[in-house]
Amino acid sequence: MFVSEYDAFGPWIYEVDENHPLSPLFVPYYKEDRNCLMIIKIPRNIERRNADPSMDLYDYVVALYEDYIYMLKRIGKNVEESRFFYKDIEGIEDLRQILDGTLTLYLKNAKLIISYNTVSSDIIMKLTRIVRERYTGRDFNIKRDYYDENINIDNLYINLLKNIKSNDQDIQISAVQSSIPLKLLKGSITEMFEHFISGTVLLNTLHLTNNKELIIITRGRSFKKNRVVNYDFSITYIPFENLKSIMISNYEKYSELVELNLKLTEKEFRFYFEQTNNKSIDFYNNISNILY
Repeated sequence: MFVSEYDAFGPWIYEVDENHPLSPLFVPYYKEDRNCLMIIKIPRNIERRNADPSMDLYDYVVALYEDYIYMLKRIGKNVEESRFFYKDIEGIEDLRQILDGTLTLYLKNAKLIISYNTVSSDIIMKLTRIVRERYTGRDFNIKRDYYDENINIDNLYINLLKNIKSNDQDIQISAVQSSIPLKLLKGSITEMFEHFISGTVLLNTLHLTNNKELIIITRGRSFKKNRVVNYDFSITYIPFENLKSIMISNYEKYSELVELNLKLTEKEFRFYFEQTNNKSIDFYNNISNILY
């Protein structure tokens, strides 16, 4: 049964269909046909009680076609139109901070950022899956059997791994770093005092691979203070062919750590391992030898 846009409005993303049509603001601007893989509308970040039927309630329309993404963005009472080809997407990062989600598509010379409420995480995962099926077609013969699934990882990672494997059975665990307390080697007086009072922890990470890409799950950051509660997590996807360089070097700020730097055209991702985490370090050295 059709429900008005105002009555249906909330923090959730809708797929556009008969019951949830394109918002009136976007209708005159939509220049593509509707024969697409997926089309969604993303609401404004306002509370339901502050909305009224006269308002433009949606900030974005995102349509996924076979070769590109078509996006309309609300700018006041106007709309900005853009297209992004999958082949220009070098990586994806999906960061979730309780109810606040941020999906970032890293292009060669720009980035596309979509903010969303995490009640719509299933739709974002569907969108991400469609992009990942199209942003790379190149396979690599990467040695990936470094870990089996019986390793000790926390429940969040177990559940995320099950979810990812439900759509890609080829996924394997290739690198793992547990959470560990750290010893500060270098820092300002303030940083040394804060570390003495509360200490710092390296947060755990899980690195997955198939034959085409890296999938790296983190707690949304690399380090946290001992008593700080952290509910965040992020999933980063990087096709092997888009890696411009892989660098591993000793990390000077904390004792017995190495820093992994994964470089795209303009974006760099940094992750950390214990110096004794030979399996994980060997995995990335192996990739580097194959790619370069």
